[in-house]
Amino acid sequence: MLVAGAPNAQAEPPAPPAPIIPPPAQPANIGDLKFVATDYYNSGAYLTDLQLAAAPAIAWITDEARVWRGLRLSSTSTRPRC
Repeated sequence: MLVAGAPNAQAEPPAPPAPIIPPPAQPANIGDLKFVATDYYNSGAYLTDLQLAAAPAIAWITDEARVWRGLRLSSTSTRPRC
């Protein structure tokens, strides 16, 4: 509501808070990381993690190969899309 004779004052929005910037961390030494990666690989954990990550993909590819082989043997049409 405007009052006659009152100055036209508009409230300014509050300023945004200053961002919180964490102090810079010391970057990792690449030489140390190389030792960590080599130990990870040599321990066998890398191969185990790789097998765990690849297992679903291998299962899917094997299943798809069975489907495609069955289609090729039963007809000359291509596999229907879902």
